[in-house]
Amino acid sequence: MRAGTSAVYVVSDDVDAVHRRVVAAEGEVLEPPHETRFGSGAAAFVCTVRDPEGNLWTFGTYRGPSPE
Repeated sequence: MRAGTSAVYVVSDDVDAVHRRVVAAEGEVLEPPHETRFGSGAAAFVCTVRDPEGNLWTFGTYRGPSPE
């Protein structure tokens, strides 16, 4: 894959801490921490950043559907 063509979702219990680390490192924040809903209707607290190669990283509290 070419650099800048990936997007990753990473589960985090502390999205605000991830955001603070990105800001302290002078990283590029595309979406600051905020509440959102996914297509399933599930709520999550997320932020999205871009790494130096252009890849997108979304850090959020959504852990996926719970097993039944």
